Amino acid sequence: MNTRYPSRPSTCAPSRWRAHSVRLLPVLLALAGCQRRSELGLSSQGNADIAGTYALATVDGAALPYRVSQEQGKPEVRSGEFVIRADGTCRSRITFALPERPEGVREVEASYVRDGARLEMTWKGAGRTFGQIEGRTFAMTNEGVVFVYRR
Repeated sequence: MNTRYPSRPSTCAPSRWRAHSVRLLPVLLALAGCQRRSELGLSSQGNADIAGTYALATVDGAALPYRVSQEQGKPEVRSGEFVIRADGTCRSRITFALPERPEGVREVEASYVRDGARLEMTWKGAGRTFGQIEGRTFAMTNEGVVFVYRR
């Protein structure tokens, strides 16, 4: 079989294909990611029902202020709040005191993925924690300590 090829370059030269594919790649990846998240039932959309500010109510079942340990020099948790935003981000703010020192504040940000009542938070500069929403109550376990917040 004798095949003839045109002597002039095609209008769809390889460099043009590369340029088109580079522009389409982000769109295709975004669509694939959206489809996969929705298949799993995970979404950062539609979180308005849980969005708001939750005040720290108890730590390990004890009212505030909560002393982390009875040992001398251990911090005391005075107050806290947990802000859940509808855009899939959240913030934790804890006010604590060390003996003979002024109060301190620890504030950290995270992104979260929601699966029904369960939240999986990925903290900036830290690891992951899991929480549960039930009505107006949000509970989170961090390093074996249970923090309960109420809206």
